[in-house]
Amino acid sequence: GCGLIYYSRYFQRRDGVPDPPYASVLGGPRGDLGYLAYAIFYGDNRTFAVIIMAPPWDRDFRALRHPQGHLRVARLLPGVAAWIDPDVAVPVTPVLPFGQVTNTLRQYVTRAGPVAPGLQPVGDALCHTNPSFAFGASMALHHGFTLADLLAVAADHHDLARRFDTAVGEDIHLRYRAVAAEDRDRARWWGGEPIDVTDPAASL
Repeated sequence: GCGLIYYSRYFQRRDGVPDPPYASVLGGPRGDLGYLAYAIFYGDNRTFAVIIMAPPWDRDFRALRHPQGHLRVARLLPGVAAWIDPDVAVPVTPVLPFGQVTNTLRQYVTRAGPVAPGLQPVGDALCHTNPSFAFGASMALHHGFTLADLLAVAADHHDLARRFDTAVGEDIHLRYRAVAAEDRDRARWWGGEPIDVTDPAASL
């Protein structure tokens, strides 16, 4: 489990309004306050999502599901107020809660061979990680192009499955372990537990 409930709301920039300044390579501002995290993600047609991530055990944050509560908190987050100023952008959706988010890694090739020859999951269907890391789209594109290349050389479904697992297996395992470790350590940190930063398995 990612240990988060997402509260997302989409906004649209008004015509002719440029993006406010930001420092994140993924788009708008993002951060972790030690009890709450947030991020802004771009959409198309001048839209963007303001995402506030709260721990599921803190029920007070359930107020974020209401538009006024979400807006009130968003205005207090570092760097976010300039994005949702009424002169800059308008909300275009209600608040969209998203819970029970999990990191999931599926294994379709074992020592005995492929378990489902002819079926080749890619992207989130093969490895799903915390969406705030934004791995999903790039990973799905990588898997799709890799699969297309291997279809041209694979002898049969069994060979294709083995080749694909060899081509992407190490990458998805590394992504899964890194994100799962960070989610685990963040949950400990937010819960007031100590984190040993000298531990190679620690992510903070």
